[in-house]
Amino acid sequence: MHFSKAQFAESKTARWKSLPNKKQLAILFFARFVDVVQNTSLQTYIYYQLQSFQPESPDTTISTKIGWVLGIFAAAQALTALIWARLADSKLFGRKRSLWIGLFGNCVSCVGIGVSKSFGQIACWRILAGTMNATGTIVTVMLAELVQEEELQPHAFLLLTLAQNSAALIGPESSHWEQIHERSKNGGEPPAPRQFDAKQSRICILYAISLFDAKLPECRVTYGGWFLCLVWASREQSLDRGIPDVLTSAKQVNVFHTMKTGEENASTRSGVWTKRMVLVLAAQASLDFHIAAFNHLWPVFLSTPSPATDNAQAQATKSRKVAGLGLSSSSVGFVIAMIGGIGLIGQITLYSRITIRFGSVKCYQWFSILAPIAYALAPILALFSAPTVSAANHQPATLWIGITVVLLFQVTGRVFSIPAAIVLLNSCVPHPSKLSTIHAIGMVVSSAFRTLGPISSGYIYSASSSVGNAILPWWTLSLVSLSGCVALFVIPAWCGEKAKIESAADSFEL
Repeated sequence: MHFSKAQFAESKTARWKSLPNKKQLAILFFARFVDVVQNTSLQTYIYYQLQSFQPESPDTTISTKIGWVLGIFAAAQALTALIWARLADSKLFGRKRSLWIGLFGNCVSCVGIGVSKSFGQIACWRILAGTMNATGTIVTVMLAELVQEEELQPHAFLLLTLAQNSAALIGPESSHWEQIHERSKNGGEPPAPRQFDAKQSRICILYAISLFDAKLPECRVTYGGWFLCLVWASREQSLDRGIPDVLTSAKQVNVFHTMKTGEENASTRSGVWTKRMVLVLAAQASLDFHIAAFNHLWPVFLSTPSPATDNAQAQATKSRKVAGLGLSSSSVGFVIAMIGGIGLIGQITLYSRITIRFGSVKCYQWFSILAPIAYALAPILALFSAPTVSAANHQPATLWIGITVVLLFQVTGRVFSIPAAIVLLNSCVPHPSKLSTIHAIGMVVSSAFRTLGPISSGYIYSASSSVGNAILPWWTLSLVSLSGCVALFVIPAWCGEKAKIESAADSFEL
């Protein structure tokens, strides 16, 4: 049984309307939304912007550059996240000021990317945005401070993924409609590929900053200190002092195994590098890698023209070549928006019901299988695309059905995997004194593989496309995601069938 009767009844009574500090939560939701929306808009049009700089550049070169544009942002975030978390805990900066600086940096980078004239300029602006941005971490911490009731925290943290999916839905479509508006004003001439995106992102971010200043109170309790203890504490005793008492209380954390006093002392002395920890990190690395790589490969795959042309020889060899779908910019924006739409529908209608019934990590195990299937099917879509460039706006219905199936598999898998990955990492904490170490290690691994995903997939896509076939990156991605599935199912066998994982969201057995 995954839930006791009392726990199941408690989860049923925890509703959205029960959340406290609704105005502040709405502002944090909007902050996360505007932080993500500029990235989703970038994914829609970055291919066309880089192509406009050097129209003669092959698609393989553009793909590699896109991988760097997406990867360096995550790398810059990883290098500065601990510093920003430390500043957010300090009296000099605090939460609000750190959020303000991060969003203002995003605003400036949006303007810079909008007027950039080369790949190097875009890369510099992306590094600036990543260096100044720790919005995701700070918003998560502030949510934990504003909603301290454990039965309500799952709903509060779900706001983050709702914001991400909302941005994935609205960002590409709003950029597309803004482009149409700019074309009508310019007599049909297309605007600079990112000027319209820069304008809408700048307006949203500036509005969020004004809301922070007017409505969001500075939070008093420091939750970020535990996140930094790995870096700032030189001894294990310092780790105990670095964790706030309110965070290490049984009610607030509720992620540790029930242990006797002797077991607790032994666990405190033991290291964190257990077999379970290694397997959980392997699954986390696989998840972050393939999601980040998909976010890079998918827009490139949609935009890259099909190798087939109007001649009969190309038609005959099309079944043996896979490069891209050759969709128009408006179609690319629509397909990327589908990711957010499917994610929102899945979270609102399915996520709570299924996880309450089966448990988050059990869902993680089974729904993670959908990702390798989606990646294996993705290159097959090229066989259904329009054979000529002139038909790019009139793709066959079979292609759209295939795109929908691939996205249903991929997005449904990530909807259930991302929240459960946090729960599974929490299960590796043997004692409160190890909390900061576990989460800091998880953050480093996650950031590293979110950086490697786009860069490595860009190189593989470029190399395989140069020989006229782009199947290799997708099937490589399928194997990587499959390795994460294997790690998830090996955990019970290697770490004991009775290993229990508890969290504020659910309680279940592997």
